[in-house]
Amino acid sequence: PPRALAGVAALVIGALAVAGAWRFLNRDRASPRPAVGGGRLTLLLSSEGEARSPALSGDGKMIAYIASDGDAVNLYVRRVAGGERIRLTDDAAFKDDPSFSPDGDRIAFARRRPAPARPEICVIPTLGGRAIPVIADGRTPVWSPDGNHFAFIQARRGEPEALAVAAADGSEMRILLKADAVNPFFNRLVWSPDGSLVAF
Repeated sequence: PPRALAGVAALVIGALAVAGAWRFLNRDRASPRPAVGGGRLTLLLSSEGEARSPALSGDGKMIAYIASDGDAVNLYVRRVAGGERIRLTDDAAFKDDPSFSPDGDRIAFARRRPAPARPEICVIPTLGGRAIPVIADGRTPVWSPDGNHFAFIQARRGEPEALAVAAADGSEMRILLKADAVNPFFNRLVWSPDGSLVAF
């Protein structure tokens, strides 16, 4: 009779729906996905004091970082493959934000002397030498892809922060954007690969 056929059809459809739902809900167990990654963590350095602001050279062979040894805060560099660290600075100023030049020959970093407490951007040879101040009232330097300019944050006392660019010797400084209610502060600057844009 038609009612019996309808009941059988309903049972078959219900069974198919249950089987489909079970298969859908258990699809990950039936065919496990391969593990993502497969990378390996490697300890590059350790320090008894604070170590922060790591920066990797473009070729991935060198790492620069800031470390505190007692009361001193200095800039260090070492090879990723191992070996001794090289202390690049040795003074009472606070340092931060190291950034390798694209060719790996220089490191820009921010420095703040105890008196007067104004930030400045300095450049130092990667394997040691004299730190040369190039931009006053600046912090967070980031080299342009061609190595000819910095993007940085201008931090003048009593003025809003500003996103700025300058030539690598500190000349030709231009303000790109001043802090306001929409952008009250700037951080984590990144150049586009062609050097035409700065993200923040």
